[in-house]
Amino acid sequence: MVPMPDQTVPLSIYLLRSDRLVSFETALSVGVVAQPLAPPLDGYAIALPSAARTPEWVPLIQSVLQSPTGFSMVGQSAAAFLVVRQGGKTFVMTFGYAWSKLDDDWLEPDFGRRIALNLIPPDQLVEIHVEQIFAKWHIARERAPRASSVQEFGVQFDRDLVASVEGVPSNSQFGKKIRGATSLRVEIPFSHLADLLKDV
Repeated sequence: MVPMPDQTVPLSIYLLRSDRLVSFETALSVGVVAQPLAPPLDGYAIALPSAARTPEWVPLIQSVLQSPTGFSMVGQSAAAFLVVRQGGKTFVMTFGYAWSKLDDDWLEPDFGRRIALNLIPPDQLVEIHVEQIFAKWHIARERAPRASSVQEFGVQFDRDLVASVEGVPSNSQFGKKIRGATSLRVEIPFSHLADLLKDV
């Protein structure tokens, strides 16, 4: 068993719907491109390489330069999925632009929000994003300079739907702050990933 790095990394964790797993794996050609993970993790990684290309904004900048040929750039936007099976669930972590390749139909839509709401004490909220759907549709995002009580935010739970929430979790295993919507956003030592997934 290879030891996992202890580097702290931001992770976006999604939960795949069990009835959409085949659709996810077919779309990404998992059987062809997946690389198996080393124990204790069960799953695979999928690299999403990209070809080198000139960014779309380079010609815009060149158009206003006296000598456009002196300004040229080529870049790549590599990305990857890390898929981990744990306790009968399939989690997907995204790196780079990989999140943009996820189909909403594959994902549990409230996964991150449910976990965050269960882990953030009522007096440890940092940000709340709500949508009001009665009368006129209204979106509000409030952020406090430090962890605060839910009463300090302008949320009316009889009319507002919570879209995402950020705060200080009661369980330090989830890092110093967590954010939940469709995904759960954490910043933890990478070596703690397997333990964290056992608790979600």
